[in-house]
Amino acid sequence: MLFGCSQGGQPQQSGLARALQSRGRIAFVGPDGNVQTADQSGGNGGAITADAGPGADRRAVVRYSLPTWAGGSRRIAFARTELTRSAVTTEIVVSDATVGRGAEAVWRSSDHRFIYLSWSPDGRKITLLSEVLTQPAQLELGLIDVAAGSYSALVVGQPYYWAWLPDSQTLLSHVGGDSRQSRAARLQLVVADPAAKGAGEAVGAPYNLRLAAFQSPAVTPDGQHMVLVTAEGNRARLALRTVHGGEEYHLADVSGLAYFDIAPSGRYVAVLQTNAPAPTAASTLSLYDIRDRGRREQDHTPPPSSIDQPNALAFFWSPNSRQIAYLAPAQPENGQLTIESMFAIEQPIYLELRVADVGTGQSRALTVFPVTEEYFRNVLPFFDQYQRSATIWSPNSRYVTFSAMTSGGFPGVFVIASNGRFRPDFVAPGDLPFWSRR
Repeated sequence: MLFGCSQGGQPQQSGLARALQSRGRIAFVGPDGNVQTADQSGGNGGAITADAGPGADRRAVVRYSLPTWAGGSRRIAFARTELTRSAVTTEIVVSDATVGRGAEAVWRSSDHRFIYLSWSPDGRKITLLSEVLTQPAQLELGLIDVAAGSYSALVVGQPYYWAWLPDSQTLLSHVGGDSRQSRAARLQLVVADPAAKGAGEAVGAPYNLRLAAFQSPAVTPDGQHMVLVTAEGNRARLALRTVHGGEEYHLADVSGLAYFDIAPSGRYVAVLQTNAPAPTAASTLSLYDIRDRGRREQDHTPPPSSIDQPNALAFFWSPNSRQIAYLAPAQPENGQLTIESMFAIEQPIYLELRVADVGTGQSRALTVFPVTEEYFRNVLPFFDQYQRSATIWSPNSRYVTFSAMTSGGFPGVFVIASNGRFRPDFVAPGDLPFWSRR
């Protein structure tokens, strides 16, 4: 299914949004560059910012990016960049999207270029990954205390990925990539409490592990176990390991690069494997049941089911852990898709949105759409890290949001029912949509 427009140039609506309302709001970047929110019908929201683009005096240009919901509330954080002839200033701004309070800058810098941010589980702190302009070869992970408006540099490294522990005091940090290719590769716990003594320091020594090819580690909802990929000789394996202590359980052999995330229920881990440097049509998506790890003697748990289309590019768990939405390369209505054309940005890149049932492993196609360049370049390659801070699912696990290029030539935010019974419903012009968790 591709996306057409009405005579007025706006995509047509199916009536789904009016008939079946969901909870929560969708945050996205509008075509004018401002941060906006809306419910699935496109209403009950509006612009949070209004000054994107050139100023009235043409002396400054403002850009907004990285809209990210706090997990337990309707607060939203985003980055604001202001460019003048003499300087570039970046800010992290927090706004209450529920009651319409004004946005407030909680930290600003002229030396950092923001890449990604993530709220702590308790909604009091924000971790921020930046390129430090005075040290271009390194990435800096920093911590913002939202109430105090203070910033603390935690750790530097390249590449850098992390996951919050549920205590909101500690981070599981993966720096340096693959141990087989970099001596700087390490996995460690980091203090993420700006008021604590030793903030930013490692909690003990880095884990004495040889790391294989993966990006972001994952932590179970109870904070007791973590998922990662370790190297043993010439082999790599997906492992479930206790966060404190040395118990490790073998889940599966890994032949290439692995991306993974744990279900919100803590029962399953979904794993996307590929032999290429990034997800491709050769990727496979599997599920592993980890609920009995540490209570049964067997070392290996086979997947309870396999997704029936083995070329997933990215996936997101539903909040109720019963479904997985995933993206696969697709063939447009006219023409053929090849891996080369996927990375030739001059040509439209078509993706198929599918939803798999965890109990049966069967999946259903929801729609085919031309993905936006912004999503393709900035989210798709790092979807595992984005899973730690964002979701494309509605809070009731019934709908999925995505952005697509419309036939009118502009990016649009859409919503579709996960049961596949309705065609996509247009929400608003915009890009990079993510749903609030409540």
